[in-house]
Amino acid sequence: MLLLLGACTSIKEEMAFPDFGEEEELTGDTLACREIIAPDFLLLKGKSLFVASTRSDTVLWKYALPDMTLQCRWGIRGQGKDEFSLFPMFCRNFTDTLFVWGYTPVTIKGFIADEGRMKPAREFKLHQYEGFNQMHILHDSLLIYSTIPSEFAIKKINLNTGNQCGQIDIEQDDHQETFFYTNRGIMSANEDYIVYAYCYKKQIDIYRVSDMKLCRRLVDRDVRTEIRIGNLQDTKFRYVNVLAGRKYIYALYKETNEEYCMEVIDYKGEKMRKYRFDIPPLLFDVDEESGVLYGFNEDLEDYFFRYNLGQL
Repeated sequence: MLLLLGACTSIKEEMAFPDFGEEEELTGDTLACREIIAPDFLLLKGKSLFVASTRSDTVLWKYALPDMTLQCRWGIRGQGKDEFSLFPMFCRNFTDTLFVWGYTPVTIKGFIADEGRMKPAREFKLHQYEGFNQMHILHDSLLIYSTIPSEFAIKKINLNTGNQCGQIDIEQDDHQETFFYTNRGIMSANEDYIVYAYCYKKQIDIYRVSDMKLCRRLVDRDVRTEIRIGNLQDTKFRYVNVLAGRKYIYALYKETNEEYCMEVIDYKGEKMRKYRFDIPPLLFDVDEESGVLYGFNEDLEDYFFRYNLGQL
């Protein structure tokens, strides 16, 4: 099942970005964190924040919320049994199990909380290694991930059989500098939808998980794509992170070199709210039940930030 992300989108699927109107300015609470330098990934589960960081010997950390109290740490880098031969990457899901890839190139391990420690619960072996990014495990046994930039595709794998059961092919440019491809983007998913936000365009695509078909495309064609191949300084980045929550899409958009905003929209493409932060959370996750965002900015390595988004 293949779908090409190109210009052949019907008028019915494409719609303009909503006018968010008034923006809300947010000031975050600072949460000191002395154990970790520059996390690579973070993930919320219940009342805990999980952090993966390769800057220290221990690579996985669990903190109790709301005050970032360290609960446990585990996992080391190495070639031995139960050591990470690669870097740890969380596989986002909507269950109580924490799934982590990276022990080997084809291993995903699941953990559950058990009296102050993380207890092994499940393990999946993949048929082959790919350039995995933005990994998700949905409906208990569907692996959805991006292979950008090594291959411009989003793939769906049945973990019970190991067979691929869906793919979205993303249109590529006619040159070899994949970092600067016009349609490069970042992906997030919930159990119903896949969200693809473009790095260099003011555009978000929404696909169904079930058949991986495009159901909605939000585009602002007044925002020009400005790519200077080989020149990061003069290339204009747009979306730098995106999260597909159960209820809403949270998209972090770079307006200028220093200014970021977060657009919150529903899966019909309708506006919910637009935020600005005193310190933009370049890494983030959202607790939708409490309306709280937890984030990190690499310019302030000793702190995480907590923002109250309110009820949408």
